[in-house]
Amino acid sequence: MLGSKETGKLIARSLKIHKDDQKRYWVAHLIDGRQLNEHQCRWVDVPIHQIKMLELSMMGKKYLMERRNMPPTFVEFVQFKTAERKLHGTPGVPDKTVSRSIGWHDGTTEYYIKVDERTGKRIGDVQTNSPPRHLHPQSKMLVRSA
Repeated sequence: MLGSKETGKLIARSLKIHKDDQKRYWVAHLIDGRQLNEHQCRWVDVPIHQIKMLELSMMGKKYLMERRNMPPTFVEFVQFKTAERKLHGTPGVPDKTVSRSIGWHDGTTEYYIKVDERTGKRIGDVQTNSPPRHLHPQSKMLVRSA
């Protein structure tokens, strides 16, 4: 992190960006017209309930999910990376990211597309049969203690 400044409740950060990461990123299009991307802030700092469209840009390809196209059961968007697990990896060295996903959940099931990190090609459409696992810290699904 090179620096940070507070913009409302959102922390905008200046980040060093590896040249390969400039080709792979998400963009959250907010209801108020702002666009936040992963080079500006962390996903956990995005106001999740103000997102009208979620975009994944991968190696020149764009994948979009718009709130207006979601079914009435829509609760909120999800975004995450999947890493390759190595049996004999080096402790302290992060696993290699192999795919990125964007999607949404309805409180009981997650629906998302999976995109290959290296090629940017869509490699699958996934519907889980278990409760959502990729919850944002502002998620309505998290149990809050009083």
